[in-house]
Amino acid sequence: MKFLAPYLVAASLAVCASSVNAQVTETTTTTTIESTSAPALVLPGGVSYSVVNPSTGLLVGPYTVGMTIPTGSYIIEQNTGRVIATTDVSGRLMAFSTFPSVLPQRFLVVNGQLIYFSDDYAFRRAQLDQKITDEYAAGRLTHNQAKNLREKLGFIANLETKRKGDLTYSKSTIREIERKFAEVQSMMARNVAETNTRKAKIGLRVD
Repeated sequence: MKFLAPYLVAASLAVCASSVNAQVTETTTTTTIESTSAPALVLPGGVSYSVVNPSTGLLVGPYTVGMTIPTGSYIIEQNTGRVIATTDVSGRLMAFSTFPSVLPQRFLVVNGQLIYFSDDYAFRRAQLDQKITDEYAAGRLTHNQAKNLREKLGFIANLETKRKGDLTYSKSTIREIERKFAEVQSMMARNVAETNTRKAKIGLRVD
C-alpha cells in the first residue's frame, strides 16, 4: 500500500489543479474612447462680416451663415476690420487665436488684435501711427512730437474722403496724399534724430 501512496497523491494534485484551472476565468476589458470634435464657431448676430484671403490680402466678399469658405480664410468684422475667425481643414469656422509669424498683406496687430485694412491709404496711416506709438514708447519722440505727427495723419485721413463718384481719387488728390505721407515720414525721422542727439549730449543711451 505504501507504494500506491505516491500515485494517489499525484492523482489528487492533478484533480486539484484541474479544479483550480476550471475556476480561473480570463477577463479582457476593452475601453473605447470616442473622439469628438469641438463644435464650429457661431458668430454673434447683428454684425456684418466679410471673408478675406490672407494669402493675397484681398477681400473675397461678404460672409453669410452656411456659405462654403476655403481653408485658412479669415472672417473679419466689416466695421472694424478685426479678424475674429478662421477656417479649419474641413472648412468649419474656428475662433481666431494665433497670430501668423509673418503678417499677411494689409494686416497689422493693433492693441493685441489682428486688423485688416481694405484700403491702402488707411493701411499706410495705421503703419505710421503704430510707428509713432513705438518711437514714443522707446523715448525717441516727445509727447508733443507724437501729437503733431498724428495731427498730420489726420490731414491725410481728411484727404482720403475726397473720392470721386466712382470712389477713385483725382490725380491732384493722390499727389497731395502722397506728399503728406512723405512729410510725416520725414518729420518723424527728423524728430527721432533730434531726440537722439539731445540724449547723447547728456550721456543717455541711444538705441
